[in-house]
This record gives sequence, C-alpha cells and structure tokens, in this order.
Amino acid sequence: MSGKEGMQPSPAGEGTHPLRLAWHAVRTVYEELFPFVALSLLTEVAGLLLLPGPPAWMALHEAARQALDGRAVHVSRWKGDVRTLFPRAWRLAVVWGGLGLILGANVLFYVRVGWRVGPYIALVWGWLLFIWGLAGLYVNPLSVLQEDPSLTLVLRNSVYLVFLRPVHTVIAAFLLLLSTLVSLLLPIFLLILPAFWATYTTLLTRALILDIRRRAQQP
Repeated sequence: MSGKEGMQPSPAGEGTHPLRLAWHAVRTVYEELFPFVALSLLTEVAGLLLLPGPPAWMALHEAARQALDGRAVHVSRWKGDVRTLFPRAWRLAVVWGGLGLILGANVLFYVRVGWRVGPYIALVWGWLLFIWGLAGLYVNPLSVLQEDPSLTLVLRNSVYLVFLRPVHTVIAAFLLLLSTLVSLLLPIFLLILPAFWATYTTLLTRALILDIRRRAQQP
C-alpha cells in the first residue's frame, strides 16, 4: 500500500483504536467547524443532485485529509477539488456500485431459486456483498491518500484492509451507523455528519496503513 508523503501518524496513544480515532475525528471537525458545516451542506445538496454527488463526496475526503494534516479547510479549495476529481470519482462510483449491484442480484437470485442448495449459495454471495460494503469505507479515503489513486489499486487495497483489519473495520462501520442514527434523532448533527464520516474514515484508513507498514518492517 502506497500513501501520499503528507500522511502522518496519529497522535501518540491513539494508534489504530477505533474509538480514540473517532474522538480525534470529532476534535478535527470541531477545529474547522464552520468550513466543515458548509462543506457538509454542499455535499448533501450535491448528493441530492446526483451528478456532482460522487466528486463532492471524494472532495470532502480530500478536505478531511488536509484538516488532519493541520491545514485550513476552504470552500473554494473544495470546489476546485470537485472539478478535478469528477472523472475519477465517477469511475470509482460506477465500478464499486456496479459490482455491489451484481453481488446483490446474485443474493436475490439464489434466495428465490428453487434449488435445495440455493440458500447456501446465497449465503456465500451475501458474505461477499457484506465484505464489499465494508470495503466501501476505504475507497474514498484511499483515493485521496494513495500516491497512485488508480481504480484497481484503490479497490484492491480497500478489500485488503477489510481482511487485514476486520475488527477495526466492523467497529468503524458500527460507529458510523451509530452516528447516523444519532443524527436522525438529533437533526442538528446532520450539519456535520458528512464531515465526520469523511474525517473518521480518512483518519482510520491512514492509521491502519501506517500500522500495517510498521508491522511489515519489524524483523
């Protein structure tokens, strides 16, 4: 796995602990609260408009990466990133979403088919769909962290992270789901939910990559 030179390890004591990284993400969003509120709202509107949705979401991860590196977050920079990342973000969205639809279609087919082994085959496809969904946590962060953001490499490394750090991935997915539920109960948090998602997944991805590298270098 290859990361940008700007990647820095998490503050001492945080390591790869999902809860501590979540708190670090909260602090980072709070430090750039007003720009992140603006970017979250713009990203949500872009998602409703569909066409600018994927590049807006990827550009928000780039803004999160900049904030984690100690740089200021600017709406104007985000707008420029949306234009720059437009083709890459849509290629990634089409391939990742398309493969997810194929996996889901296979699950439905084998659930409904009358074969005796159909449910067991559906279970296998279901697990593949679950793993693919978890890998989605890493695709945008890897797109802004890797030196080589090629589609194949991003998707491959996303799946690798799920298998190499399954516990971290499942806990992170649970925390993101929990943050979404809290935001639905307290809608004020919807103003920063996209920024928290982007910052947390980018921070987690960076921490896991650095940890894997460190362990690989140990004798």
